[in-house]
Amino acid sequence: MDPILSEYYDKRRDLIYESIRTITPLRCSDEYLNKVVGHFGPRWDLPTLQKFFFDPVNTYLHQLKVYKYGLGVSILLEGSGISLESYLPLIGQSEVLNISKQMLLDITQSQTPNRDVQIIGNVGVGLLTFSTHVLTADIIALDEGQKFEFLSKNTSTAFQSFFGNGLRLYWREQYLVKPEIHQYLQFAALVNLPVLHFPINLLLILKQTISQVGINNILQRAAEDFSVAIQLQSDLNAFLAWEKSDERISDGKFHLVCNYVSLFAQKKLNKGDHISNMSKELIAELIRSSGAIEFTRDQISNYLAKAKKGVSGIPGTSHMEKLLHSYLDYIVESVDKK
Repeated sequence: MDPILSEYYDKRRDLIYESIRTITPLRCSDEYLNKVVGHFGPRWDLPTLQKFFFDPVNTYLHQLKVYKYGLGVSILLEGSGISLESYLPLIGQSEVLNISKQMLLDITQSQTPNRDVQIIGNVGVGLLTFSTHVLTADIIALDEGQKFEFLSKNTSTAFQSFFGNGLRLYWREQYLVKPEIHQYLQFAALVNLPVLHFPINLLLILKQTISQVGINNILQRAAEDFSVAIQLQSDLNAFLAWEKSDERISDGKFHLVCNYVSLFAQKKLNKGDHISNMSKELIAELIRSSGAIEFTRDQISNYLAKAKKGVSGIPGTSHMEKLLHSYLDYIVESVDKK
C-alpha cells in the first residue's frame, strides 16, 4: 500500500470496523437481532447463534489485516462529498459480503475441514441475508426508493458473482469440460464484480447527478475489467505457489482447467486433456515455455489500466482520483493476501 493510500486508510480504519460491527457484532444480543432481523416469537437462542454463526464470522474477520473493500467504498463516497457517518452500515457491507464469498470459496477449494463445511456454508449464505436485512432495516439514511434501487442492483451484482463461482466449481469438478479462453474471461468478469461494482452502485444512487446511462455503462465495464484483473492475478499466484510446493494438481488452488495461465498454455501449445497425466515438473515446464506467465502479467496490466480509465469518469478531486487508482493497484497486488 503506497503512502497516500496508507495515510487515508489509517484515518478511516476504525470507522470501517465500526461499520462492519453494525452488520455483524462481536456478540449477538436480543436487541440487535430484533432490530436487524425482526422480532422472533420465542426467545433467541443466543449461545447457539454465537457459537455457530457469529464466532465463525469473527474468526474470518480477525484474519483480515486490512479492510480492503470498506476502504474502496470510503474513497468513492468521501471523494464525492458524501458523509461516511450518514451511511455507516453500508461502508462495511462489501467487507461482509466478501467474507461470505471467501467462506464459500474455501469450501470449493477444500480449504475448510470436513467437519466445518456445513457450518461455514450456512454462515456464508446467512451473511448475504444479514446484509440485506441491514439495508432494509430503519438504520440507514436512505429513502424507500433508494433502498429498493440499491437492493435491486446489488442483488443482481451478487447473483452474477455467485453464478461465476458456480462456473468455477463446475469446471473444477468436470475435467472433461474445459472452457475456451473467451468463456473463462466472461467468468472472470463476473466472479469479483462486487469489489468495485458495489461502491459504484452506492455512489450512483446517492449522487443522482452522475447517474446517467453513459457513465453507468462505462463504470459497469470498469468493474468487469477490474474483476478480470483480480482473477488473472489470483490464477497467476496459484500457479507460482503450486510450482514451488509439494502439491499435486488436484490438491490446492491451482487447477489445469480453471486457471487462465494453464488454459492459455494448453491452447498455445495445442495440448489436450492428456496434460493432466504428465508429471508436475513437465506441466510446469510446458506452461513456462508457452509464455503464459508473461502474457498473463500483460493482460493483468491491460485490464487494470482499462478499469482505471473507466473510473476516471467519476466526478471528484484529483486527490480522490489518485487515491482510487492507488486503491485499484493495491487490490490487485494484494490478491490472496488477508
